[in-house]
Amino acid sequence: QGVWHQLGVKFIREDFSSDCSDALLYLFKNWKAAARYSESILERIQNSKLKTQDYVTIFWGCSGLGLNPIQEHILKLLPNIVKDLNCAQFALALLTLHKMKHYDKALLKLFAENLPENPTTREVVMISQTFLYSKLYFKEVQDFIQKHSLKNLENFNPRDICNLINPLLVNEAYSSPELIDKIYKHCLENPEITKNPMDFSTISHFFKKNKKDLWSFQKRINKEILENSTSEQIAVICFSFADCLSESSKALLKEEILKKHQGMHAKSILNLAFIWSEGENFDPEFWKKFYPIYDSKIQELIVSRNRHTIKT
Repeated sequence: QGVWHQLGVKFIREDFSSDCSDALLYLFKNWKAAARYSESILERIQNSKLKTQDYVTIFWGCSGLGLNPIQEHILKLLPNIVKDLNCAQFALALLTLHKMKHYDKALLKLFAENLPENPTTREVVMISQTFLYSKLYFKEVQDFIQKHSLKNLENFNPRDICNLINPLLVNEAYSSPELIDKIYKHCLENPEITKNPMDFSTISHFFKKNKKDLWSFQKRINKEILENSTSEQIAVICFSFADCLSESSKALLKEEILKKHQGMHAKSILNLAFIWSEGENFDPEFWKKFYPIYDSKIQELIVSRNRHTIKT
């Protein structure tokens, strides 16, 4: 740390040239005392001749490092440089706002009015995420998502598709029947998209919520994908396919539930109890094993609620 401290102090005392913003971020991330000197670092940045991309690079790199004065300074500069950002810088600046959970309506409106013309698929996702999670609505952004998603969906990798789907679950205002149908058809025709358990659970939940036929996707449930799923992913898969499970899929899911129930949230356990206690899904042998798990979780919730009541 002594070396990093010397470099940090050297930076504060000497001129900072524009072409070393990446090196500066590397310094910040390794210099444990950086946050303590944030006001001095800010002064040095203010007195240096920086290019637009340097501000965006520093803005992104500082997030999570406790360098709040620097971020606040760049936040004030953003309205003046939005129009000068290229696609990559524009997307990175928005992703930083999302990481900070800074959803200022006036600032996002400015970004919405200056959306780039030719973003890559990755940039489409990065830009969309911030607006979708903000829960604010801008017509320009909806048009942007529809245009670039519908046109280039075949170029999206599975993770990018899921990173678009996840916020669409949060903010349905940006969705459309045409986009949902396009994503559905694309996932149906490309089984490799659902090979990853995280992607499979996300996609199945999205289609369940949008009332799409899941029978063809149900056939993709297998031992390998379930064994590699987390407990919460298992719960999501159960919820999504509750109405269209083959007997073999039911057997695999019940086996994994009993193995991984300890990592599940209370709400997931309650949802599973509802799914497996009714109609064709009811299995007395499974219920005998699952009921103690369900009962234990109910008792935990009662105790927790009582504690909360007493505290308040």
